[in-house]
Amino acid sequence: MSERTYDLIVIGAGAIGVTIAKDAAEQGLSTAIIEAGSEVGAGCSYANAGLLAPSHAHPLTGFSSVRAGLDNIANPYGPFRLVPSPENVRWIARFLLASLPREHGRAIDTQRRLSGASTAIHRTMAESGLATGFRQAGLLDVYREPATARSTIDDLHRHPLRPAFSVLNAAQLANKLPTAVGMEVGVLTTGDAHCDGYRYVRVVSERAAELGVEFHFNEPAEDLIQRNNVTTGVSTEYRDLKAEHTVVAAAEPSKRLLRPSGLHLPLINGKGYVVDLAKSSTDPDFPIGIKDEMIVATPYPDRLRLAGVMELTGSDSSVDHRRVGAMIRAGESVFSGLSSREVIETWAGLRPCVADGLPVVGRTHDPGLSVATGHGQQGLVLAPITSAIVLRQMRGQPGTPSGVDPRSISPERFRRR
Repeated sequence: MSERTYDLIVIGAGAIGVTIAKDAAEQGLSTAIIEAGSEVGAGCSYANAGLLAPSHAHPLTGFSSVRAGLDNIANPYGPFRLVPSPENVRWIARFLLASLPREHGRAIDTQRRLSGASTAIHRTMAESGLATGFRQAGLLDVYREPATARSTIDDLHRHPLRPAFSVLNAAQLANKLPTAVGMEVGVLTTGDAHCDGYRYVRVVSERAAELGVEFHFNEPAEDLIQRNNVTTGVSTEYRDLKAEHTVVAAAEPSKRLLRPSGLHLPLINGKGYVVDLAKSSTDPDFPIGIKDEMIVATPYPDRLRLAGVMELTGSDSSVDHRRVGAMIRAGESVFSGLSSREVIETWAGLRPCVADGLPVVGRTHDPGLSVATGHGQQGLVLAPITSAIVLRQMRGQPGTPSGVDPRSISPERFRRR
């Protein structure tokens, strides 16, 4: 078994992992990434809506999610499914407790502040020359019922970041989005942005490689190496890799890797879908939130992407083409003739979802170990701020760059005493 020594090892080459590695290398740390797949972004970072939208940042918890889960137990194609099973019954119990108004309100505030700070870093990264596809074109939510829109409007008024927005009536909405059918209200948040998630992972990893980061693909982490209760590296099937510090950013496998350290993450997989369709000249140049269907349509230079669905039902990542058809039919309410377009690609992936709705980010009691996982659907938007928090705490600096209480997202909240 060969041994290598680094300042930092990052487990996982998704959006979170490659951002931490790049930023660490920029700070002069010798860094390696361990990845079970054959390339960067091979897991849940491969495809997503690409939204960088602090106005819409929201944890998975909340009574609206609970209601949606109950409504769709018997509907295999509903936009949100939470079906009890031996695998997730304990997770659901914690999820319900975290959905109580007081806890949920705190989680909303934390998620939004993290998202706002992270989107600002995304903008800075794009301005520095990283071609992530960043565009600040706003986000338009559309509604069939004015009463449904009212809850969103009230929520925006309470938002801690005070995002700029405007409300469009049916006539204004028809002018802004002529292809929408039967939509009565639109809510346009002008400060929101989007980027191409897979492109983000590629350009950030390329920058990391230029800075000397080593990538070890097809090499899943088997165990953390520990000595005297201090993590000193990672053991893989092929070698031991030693480091002064290790960051676990491996999505769902993080749970297994961290358990021997006393950290028991209440984390399960949430299955999401993406459908890429041929682009049309009538497509808008800004993302559309089809709120009644819980789907986001994001325009890219060569395609229109539909993203959505959350199935907390197991670990099957296969594509159900009936689900794909249901998403395309739902998109017809905004994009007439959508079902006649060429389907470029379909994808389903598993996103790591923590029961209290917040990510697991920060240094542990083990001085050689940090965690950066459990971001659910927010991995892309929160990648830069997650990196900033992890590296700041590695240097012994307290708090978070976003002003969020670090205890609310700390891995130590899941340590069994």
